[in-house]
Amino acid sequence: MKILIIHHTGVLGGGTISCFDVANALNKNNRKIILSLPLGENAAQLKAQEMHISTLNENVMPLVFGYYNGGSNIIKVMIKALFSLKYRANWKEIFKQVKPDLVILNSVVQWPMISLLNSINIKNVCFIRETLRGNPVGIINRIIASSLQKTSGVAFLSQYDKEQWNLPESVKQTVIPDMLDIEKFTEGINKEDSRKKLKLKSDVFYVLYVGGMSKLKGAKTIIQAMNYFQEKNIELLFLGDLGTELMKLNGLQKGKKHNQKAFIKEMYSYIEKNNMNNQIHFIGMQKNMNYWYAACDVVVFPAEKAHQARPIYEAGAFSKPVIASDFPNYNEYLKSGVNGLLFEPGNYKELAQTINNLYKDQTLCTDLGKKNYDLTNSLHNSLNINRKIEQFIEEAIVE
Repeated sequence: MKILIIHHTGVLGGGTISCFDVANALNKNNRKIILSLPLGENAAQLKAQEMHISTLNENVMPLVFGYYNGGSNIIKVMIKALFSLKYRANWKEIFKQVKPDLVILNSVVQWPMISLLNSINIKNVCFIRETLRGNPVGIINRIIASSLQKTSGVAFLSQYDKEQWNLPESVKQTVIPDMLDIEKFTEGINKEDSRKKLKLKSDVFYVLYVGGMSKLKGAKTIIQAMNYFQEKNIELLFLGDLGTELMKLNGLQKGKKHNQKAFIKEMYSYIEKNNMNNQIHFIGMQKNMNYWYAACDVVVFPAEKAHQARPIYEAGAFSKPVIASDFPNYNEYLKSGVNGLLFEPGNYKELAQTINNLYKDQTLCTDLGKKNYDLTNSLHNSLNINRKIEQFIEEAIVE
């Protein structure tokens, strides 16, 4: 059986990691897995090489329509969608040459590929990794839903997402949460050794944020929250893209990223103005996140809009509690007062108070962390999720 998995970004974010999880789950039992990834020296290509997974050597982007929560404005979405249409003929030729038994679309933004695949009688399924944008019955979402109904299967990250899309029961659909190989992720790593390795203090209460200088992921919320602590023993580990390369852009590229550059400049100015440099450690992008999860005391996930909640269970692997924005999308995986705590999205004062409560109550902090491990092991264990993926794909093939 030959399976082609199409992924549209080279950045090693949550969706890309999930793409490789699916590839790894299916890369056995006489299946040939091929990945379509953006060409070039990008993180996704390097990961494919590391995993010895074949990739297409074709410089074509998928047909896309990036309408999802936290995505670009509709004008940019339309422009990119129209631009991608020029590759329609290229894709027909690729499918003719590769002859896949099944095509996996690793994002709902690739829904325009469905009609193309159906027109040449190639079975396809879609893994929806994004949160639905706007009104579920709005005209754009109705168009997307109509297209999704024509696939051989649709997989959602949560039951909430499945209910939001509300596809007819006749559509083959399932819930497949993101996964984690807990034993591999945590093997030989503990808090004390990780702090030594990372040159962190042994007596500081470290808050871990992994979203980089992104307004969507809550950079402003956590930075402002850190300005509301009287205790000097609470410090922030700030991981992810710090925006340093973006700030170097000029000319046309600078214009395209004007809003993001203005946001980054605002954040660094706020930190400087409030003398917060000793409270915040700007770490940047990291290939191995596990040491940082092991070293911290609590993980914050202060998203302004709901999106993929990978930090919740990556923290759980190391028995760390999570403080997250209160979105219904996370209720299946983050239960307030059980394995973490919730706060009103964007309310930095409430976030500061919630962090402070855990700092003062170490027993609660430890208990929430242990419960997060239990839920992570129960809901995101790779052994269980791998079986779900295989079953979903096998049923789609024989449909």
